[in-house]
Amino acid sequence: MTGSTGKDLTFILTDLTGRQLRADRPGRMADGLNAYSLDVTGVQPGVYSVTVSSAATETVTRITISFQA
Repeated sequence: MTGSTGKDLTFILTDLTGRQLRADRPGRMADGLNAYSLDVTGVQPGVYSVTVSSAATETVTRITISFQA
C-alpha cells in the first residue's frame, strides 16, 4: 500500500457481503516499504476485500484465497 508507511494501521478482511472475518491492528509500521501477513486460517477459498486504514487514509484491495489454510 503506497503512502501509508509510518502510520498506525488497521487491516480488515471482509467477504463480498461485507461481513468482517478478520481484523488486526499491528500498530505503527516502519517508514519505507513493509510486508504484512494477515492470518486467513480457516477462511474458505474465494474472493475477499482487505481494507487497510489509518486515521487519514483507507485503501481497499480485492484478494483471492485459493486454498484453505
